[in-house]
Amino acid sequence: MKENGNKLTFISMNGKTNYIKMERKIEERKNKFSGNSKIIFVIDTDNVSSNSNDLKLFNEIENYIKQKKYHLIFLNPDIERIFIPEKKIKNKSDKKIYARHFIWNDKINLNKLKSKDYSKNNTSNICIILEKIKNIIILRNNF
Repeated sequence: MKENGNKLTFISMNGKTNYIKMERKIEERKNKFSGNSKIIFVIDTDNVSSNSNDLKLFNEIENYIKQKKYHLIFLNPDIERIFIPEKKIKNKSDKKIYARHFIWNDKINLNKLKSKDYSKNNTSNICIILEKIKNIIILRNNF
């Protein structure tokens, strides 16, 4: 997606454990774009509260992102319920389909998308991070 000199590029990590391997791809993409780049990692936290290995990995990723001055969006368990609250989805493949093509409607509780707690079900910090990025872009474009 590209608009007003701002570009959004998606790079799949193919799994959370590959986060360090993405550095080369990130640099390649940044070098192809002449503007300022902001990197956002999107991480699914489904097992963080129940699996100590997943929590450790999440903490490693969080530290890595802080070191690199990237941004982190976390998607907590059952995040898709925010977008389609009237229906609980049990089938994993259906969850992926709904997550990719979520239904935006008036029933969405935006406060659930402004969470700072990476272990709370049905929440994310996506609105916080996108607002932060938007403000950086606005500030940069005003000078």
